[in-house]
Amino acid sequence: MDNWERTLVIVKPHAMQHAGLIINQQLTQVGCLKLERVVETVPRDLVARHYAVHDGKPFYPLLIEQFEGRRVHVAVYEGPDVIKNIRDRLGPTDPAKARQLARETGRSFVRAIYSDPEESMERAKRENRATNNVAHASDSKESADHEIGIWLPSYFQR
Repeated sequence: MDNWERTLVIVKPHAMQHAGLIINQQLTQVGCLKLERVVETVPRDLVARHYAVHDGKPFYPLLIEQFEGRRVHVAVYEGPDVIKNIRDRLGPTDPAKARQLARETGRSFVRAIYSDPEESMERAKRENRATNNVAHASDSKESADHEIGIWLPSYFQR
């Protein structure tokens, strides 16, 4: 199938109490879970490689700080158009926009459900920290392969 894809999802440290629901209930509705693991203590070099595309941008150190030394849940999903479908299920990157879109459309988004009700990109910027937007998902086939290679290299050794 031409539209068969794989993608990486990372449940971020602040949302780990909801990781099971997000990984096993919310996202399996739109993709087949193929491999997952919990990283108990994220090393700096791992998150730095993941976010290397943002190196030099003002928010890069904030991303590193959000992950370094903390616990995350990573998972690979496969399926037709899974990259778009997972990202659609997560909702807008800004939790405030996810909540607004959920109200306007009646759809439910992971970021609207599991983020702090007061969280927004604007608030995070004011507080000089990364946005607590629950999860990361790959944005392209190339990004997915790169990110899976960083976090779950055993996926490619099956």
